[in-house]
Amino acid sequence: MTLSVRRARTNDVPSIHQLLDYYAARGQLLPRSLDELTEHISSFTVISEADNLTG
Repeated sequence: MTLSVRRARTNDVPSIHQLLDYYAARGQLLPRSLDELTEHISSFTVISEADNLTG
């Protein structure tokens, strides 16, 4: 298993949204819309394994 850290790309937005929604539903994060994430995608760093976003 090889994990890589990289800047988020626009095609990561749905996966980031799903991850953030998990925590927003539990009151641990504020919810973010797809539009907000797309607009601020350059602020995100992700961890991926192959083409799968893991964090």
